[in-house]
Amino acid sequence: REKISKRLPLSDIEHLNLCAFVATMMQRTLRFKKNIESFYDQRIALVKGAGADAHSTELHVAKLEAEKKDAHKQGLIDSFPEITKMLMKMNVAFFCAEKSGEAFITSDDPCHMFNPDLQWQRFYSPGLGQEHTEVKLALSRNTLLLLSWSNYRGYFPMESSGVDDQNR
Repeated sequence: REKISKRLPLSDIEHLNLCAFVATMMQRTLRFKKNIESFYDQRIALVKGAGADAHSTELHVAKLEAEKKDAHKQGLIDSFPEITKMLMKMNVAFFCAEKSGEAFITSDDPCHMFNPDLQWQRFYSPGLGQEHTEVKLALSRNTLLLLSWSNYRGYFPMESSGVDDQNR
């Protein structure tokens, strides 16, 4: 808070803590949990439709259903270090709403990952390793964090139209 509100550079440990925070915010949502559970539901449906003997199918389905119960929590633990490492490699920029009355929207699903190269495709979603992927997170009403592979680094003032665009 002290560094970002004063627009000062982050130390290495502050940068690590920021990336760990973003990694947590990316995975903690109900949407993320539902995606994982949907993946397990698809796997269970495939096993049931595979035509194997009933006993082995029943055992496999029971195993998958047991894994599904804790998949979100276990996924957080398992993927957190790797996501944090990937975010650490990205460039950090902060966009600052300059005028009073301007505000970035914060929410319970705060991270937005976007790759403009994929915006018109339905079957690929953005990934952190993709060249044009950006991760945005409104840290406060006045500050939007951008993690990207572009050359944006540091603090940038943002006009009203830019704040509106980001909120959209």
